[in-house]
Amino acid sequence: MFGPSSGLTDIEIVQEEFGSIDSVAVRCQVFVETDGSLTDYLCVTDDGIDDRSIIATVSDRLATEKFTPARADGSKVRVLMNFAVFFTCMAGDCTAVPVPHHGYHLEALGLDYVAPQPIVSGREWYDGFEDRGPLYASGLRGSGWFTAAVEVDSEGVASTSCIYALANVVWDDTRQQNRKKLESILNRLVETRYVPGFHEGTPVQTQFFESNNFRFAVWENGQARDRGFATEQEAPELYCER
Repeated sequence: MFGPSSGLTDIEIVQEEFGSIDSVAVRCQVFVETDGSLTDYLCVTDDGIDDRSIIATVSDRLATEKFTPARADGSKVRVLMNFAVFFTCMAGDCTAVPVPHHGYHLEALGLDYVAPQPIVSGREWYDGFEDRGPLYASGLRGSGWFTAAVEVDSEGVASTSCIYALANVVWDDTRQQNRKKLESILNRLVETRYVPGFHEGTPVQTQFFESNNFRFAVWENGQARDRGFATEQEAPELYCER
């Protein structure tokens, strides 16, 4: 959770950086160590604007931030935390609102909730996690992205996981490497222990959302294969119910 003197609300930004829009969300994922320090953080936006300076502004502030350490079974634990900073500008006056989630449950829970936090001891959580990078920015062949959702109860125990979104990924008709990799990731999300989500100070059952680039197999004998991108109809059992 954010520390009592978090400086994320004091970030100064000018409306000109937003271009023609008046709001933008910077979504971050960081490791919160047992002393509250932040390591190995990544911030992105999905608003389609030239947002490098905005991301850099948030990332620079994180270098000096300290969060309240997470606890499980009475002990401090190292967690991976999703949070966002929502920027809004009106009449040239910009405000920053940091929230301890990525906004997937705003309609149901409002701003006052904390997303579940996976307890991860090292940098390697699942196959490919350590290669994570900016989403939606990889137009090269062999690169796509996914968002997975995992159900976490009020005790921090995961039960089910599914694909929430998937783009630029192909199924391999022969050995199905890509499908197997996604299935492995979904299984790993369920095997992980979490600090549960909180709503208005009370632990609740909710979902944790994990997004990442995806390096998929599209080459065979040095030749690119045009198989077409995966769709929900090809593997409906892997996708979340909507």
